[in-house]
Amino acid sequence: MVTESPSNPYATKKVTPPNRVVLIDAGYFIGRQTRWWRPKAGPRYRWAKYKNNPTGATLASFRRACAKELNKDLGFLKFRINQMGFGSKSAVHGTEIIVCYDGVKGKLGRLDEFVAYKAHRNANSEWKSEDGSIPDLRTSFTEYGYNPDQLIANKAGTWGWSSCYSEYEEADDCLAKEVARILSDKTKYPDPRILIITSDQDIWQLWGGKTSGSNSKLSDPFAHPEVLQIHNMGRLIDFDAELKALNIPSWGLYPDHKAITGDPSDNIPGCPETGAKRASALINTYGGLESIPEEYLTIAFVADPDYISDKLEAWRKEKDYTYKYCIENYGNYFHGLLKKKILKIHGEDYEAIKEILDEKGFIVTNYKEDCLTYKRIIKLPFNSFN
Repeated sequence: MVTESPSNPYATKKVTPPNRVVLIDAGYFIGRQTRWWRPKAGPRYRWAKYKNNPTGATLASFRRACAKELNKDLGFLKFRINQMGFGSKSAVHGTEIIVCYDGVKGKLGRLDEFVAYKAHRNANSEWKSEDGSIPDLRTSFTEYGYNPDQLIANKAGTWGWSSCYSEYEEADDCLAKEVARILSDKTKYPDPRILIITSDQDIWQLWGGKTSGSNSKLSDPFAHPEVLQIHNMGRLIDFDAELKALNIPSWGLYPDHKAITGDPSDNIPGCPETGAKRASALINTYGGLESIPEEYLTIAFVADPDYISDKLEAWRKEKDYTYKYCIENYGNYFHGLLKKKILKIHGEDYEAIKEILDEKGFIVTNYKEDCLTYKRIIKLPFNSFN
């Protein structure tokens, strides 16, 4: 690329283009495979023929149909990459494309922390394993005639997509480590532009915190969102709009917020009765998860509604308080307990009335340690949270 010199309009100088890197979550291909089994789709039809007549010929026919669909998926992926301005094929022009795969034992570390992690996925599938391992997607690609380590390459083999795989890491761990590697290598990537293609919202946390101190411009990615862009194949994620919607101070606190509210996609329950609004208020008030007082992550479950109702009513009459006074000073939950209409209250509400009830009538459960465990699972890369 050539531009005019400000001091001499007739002189020109060479401008080095940014180092463009595209990181692809291979989970994209798994999501797209649902299209392969739509009615009248080639793989579905060929698979039915193979099941009825399991021969080498019918199996080869099924794999060819899958290869055809995979080629379409790659075409759509290339379209999105070109659309985002990362479509140069040659490393000379600054584009590097890396596909990040889930390790077959990538879940095991997180399963050690939380046994129900992703337990809802493939619950009744023939692929469900006893130890939590998953099928290797790369094996399927090989069966379809593709090289999983270089899904796209030129005929001479001088350039192509590369891959990232680690047996004991999930794809999002690979994505996070690749981002850290790129940002820390100032020599190879003096002016990086990274595009991550994934539907996994956990990746959003990479916008927060100090990923690398070796490159002064990138030492605080939060201040330079243009360095890292995230696309979910449907839209480009808006850095500012999503942070505003979450209502948290920075992306560095995203794992804390998600640990409290939960993540249904990974079967992480979070803290019961704690939605996004309450979680944001707690984080804005106290900071990180570790600083939130335990009572705000505690739930008191009603065990004896009759005892609680009678005790509160007796106390109200003894103090000669009106219902209006009790509701104004203790909250709507007070009236709900009196009328036996609610079955659980937050820990701070329980703290306000537990002496009235002689600490009876409730089963009290604190979820702070559970939320800290969820944060360890969500934080990328895994084991990066102390």
